[in-house]
Order: sequence, then C-alpha cells, then structure tokens
Amino acid sequence: VVLDNGVKRYQVQLKDVDPRRWNSGVDASFSARLELPYNMPVGDYKLSLWLPDAAANLQAKSAFSVRFANSDTWNVANGYNVLKIIHVEKKAAGGINAKATIFRRLD
Repeated sequence: VVLDNGVKRYQVQLKDVDPRRWNSGVDASFSARLELPYNMPVGDYKLSLWLPDAAANLQAKSAFSVRFANSDTWNVANGYNVLKIIHVEKKAAGGINAKATIFRRLD
C-alpha cells in the first residue's frame, strides 16, 4: 500500500496479502489497519496498491509492475494502481499515537 501526495511517499508491505492468488473475474478483498506517522503532512494523498516485480533492480520500472485492468487507476510514472484520494488531517477520528514515526500495519 502506498500513500503519495506528489512530494512525500509512504509505503507499507502487507505480507499476508498475496495478489498471485487473486483470480481473474473474482472479486478480491482484504482489510488492514494502518498507522500513519504522527508528523505526516496534512493534505490529499493517493491511496494506491503497488505490485512491483520481486527483483530489486526492476521495482522502479513501472513496466514491470502489475497493472489492474480497471480504467483510470494506472499511474504509469510509478507503476501504482491508484484506488482513491484520501485526506489526512490531524483532527481525524480515531486514536492518535504521538510516538508513531513510520507508516505501518497494526494487525
């Protein structure tokens, strides 16, 4: 999962989510609780799934990332599948962890 505002990028790997097991024509879903860094700048972020090649030397090349067939999701510049724009703000509902320093999965 990637959050990107065009200036700053945050990513976290969802180790128990395996897109190789997603079948064509079948809805695939997963859920994850994510913690944002406390000092993350307020603003709009693209929430994306990034499915790069496993080879480290190919990960930066979008041609080697998995591209969803959905229209208007592909970001060719970085190989992301953009799902939604989210707004991050300090007064959002939910708990606040002032010690959070990284973007991470909680569960």
